[in-house]
Parts: sequence; C-alpha cells; structure tokens
Amino acid sequence: MQNRIIDEDVKTIQNELDLSWFTNKKILITGASGMVGFYLSRCFSDLLPTKISPKELWVISKSGIYPDQLPSNKQINFVKGDLCDDHLTSNLPKFDAIFHAGGYAQPGLFLEDPLSTIKINTTATLALLNLLNKNGKFLFFSSSEVYSGSPNIPYKESDIGTTNTFHERASYIEGKRCGEAIVDSARRQRNLDAVSVRLSLVYGPGTKKDDRRVLNSIINQSLNLNKINLLDDGSAQRTYCYITDAIKLSIIASLKGTESIYNVGGVSEITILDLAKKIAYLTQSELFPGKNQKSFKSAPGRVKLNLERIIKLVGSHEFVDIDTGLGRTIDWSKKIHEQK
Repeated sequence: MQNRIIDEDVKTIQNELDLSWFTNKKILITGASGMVGFYLSRCFSDLLPTKISPKELWVISKSGIYPDQLPSNKQINFVKGDLCDDHLTSNLPKFDAIFHAGGYAQPGLFLEDPLSTIKINTTATLALLNLLNKNGKFLFFSSSEVYSGSPNIPYKESDIGTTNTFHERASYIEGKRCGEAIVDSARRQRNLDAVSVRLSLVYGPGTKKDDRRVLNSIINQSLNLNKINLLDDGSAQRTYCYITDAIKLSIIASLKGTESIYNVGGVSEITILDLAKKIAYLTQSELFPGKNQKSFKSAPGRVKLNLERIIKLVGSHEFVDIDTGLGRTIDWSKKIHEQK
C-alpha cells in the first residue's frame, strides 16, 4: 500500500524537474530497496503512464524488499540479486541511464562486510559503466565519508580526506574514492557522460526498519520505547539533507553536470542532542542524554558540505527545513510502526 507522504514527495520532485530527457530511455537503478534508490525508482515508475514515459525501467535490489509498493508494469523489470555477483552484471542489457545507488550506507553494515563494500563500489561500478550506451548518462552515488579526517569544513569537492587504508571505515571510504576515480577515468578515456555525487546525511521516508544510523535509531527508539537513550552527550554536529532535496540535486547533476564530482547535501546543521530534542518533542518521548563525549571514535565530530558548485549548477534551490523533514519522516515511520 503506497504511503501519502512518499507519494507527495515524488510528485514534488517530478513537478520541479524537467525529466523529458528520460523519455523513451532504458533506465537502470541499483540499490532500489534503499531510500535513494527507491525514490529514484518511484520517480521514474510514476512517469510510465505519462507522455514522457521511459521505455523500460530496470531496478536491482539485493533483498528484493522495498519500503513501499512499486507498481506492477510490463515496462518494469525487477531483478533480485547481488551486484558483487559478476554473473548478474554480465547478463544485463545496455542502458541509456544508470543510477548506481547500490551498496551499504549504514556503518554497521559496511563494517560487517568490508570486502563486498569495496567490490560493489569498484568492480561493480566498472561492470555497470560497460553497460552504458554511447550517449547515455551514468550517476555514481558516493559519500561525504571521503572527506574523513579533513580539517577543511565545510568540505569542498577539491578537498581530500586524511584517513589511512587501515582506518575502521576504510572499506567504505576507499571504495567510494576508487569508485569516483573509475567514473572520472571513464569520462576522460571513453568520453562518457558520467558523474559522481557525494551524498551527505540524507534522511526521510523509505529507510528500512532496522536502519541503525543515528537519526533513524532515535526515531525508532521514540516510537518503540517512548524514550530516547543517547550513547553520548550528543555534541557531534551534523548537516542533514531531506530526501527530496538529495534526489532533485542528484538528477540535475546527472542531466546538466559538467564537473566530475558534486557535493549533494543539506543546510540544516544541528547537534545530535538538539536533533534528539526535536524528535522527542514531536513524538512526546523522554530524552536521556549520555555522559560520554563521543561514542564512536571513528565518526567525525562535524560533517558539513560546501554546496557552492551544485547550487551554481542548479541556479537556486529552496531546501526542506529540518522541522518539516523530521515531521514527514516521523509520520511515515509511525505508519510503518503501526503495521508491525
């Protein structure tokens, strides 16, 4: 059963973007059961009955479990499989547009399976680039984690992180960095229209029930326990980006981008403690801050992107504020909670 909030979000994205380039195009979306991949899938599947309908939509998911219902349509090909399986990618057709959003974004998951994390961002990226038609568009979803260790906040695309290859998160950080290098090499050597976007702290409806990232963990605690227990004092600063902003800016980077890499994030900078206070207020939950200064040694103290490059490309952009985004995310989460 489709959810009103996701329906509204998708309609907003479609109304504010010119998606006519994708008319009669064959599109592939990897990581389609994740929040970013799912929103992309909904954006394009909802175009199928319109005059700018894609020719075909292929969606790949390792789990095959989607956060909401995708329509049943003969133009949609559902593929359940692991992109680390070379047999899967070698049997896919050519595409006009590829959105590579596959892979683990939760630290708890990519720390558990570091080799797959590296492969899906490197070997799988190479394999997918080989599936792109000559005049097609390729978008690789990288991460602000590549800036880990850099003191230059807010991070510019020209900045670089300082973590070593034996860093706890190295499989994710180096995998994304290598994926970006592969995409840039394809641009230079093959003259492909391929772009990377460094996403940072995207949130909203469409996360999995077991998502353990901070914002989702806080919401889940508040709904399941009616209380929030922080593991530390919540002094770390984060800048969150609502899912509709992330999707709109990413698609524009793919359609219009002339640079190899674009930062894509939000403008709502907030401490984890203040974030928890907002969620506690919206869910009428009790909040219990921790006493330790920092619970995860490998996590940065502050995350914020410089968005000048993507805003220059877009022209102007009105971001969803944190209060509105949290309200919509919590309302969606309540519906999911009620279905348990």
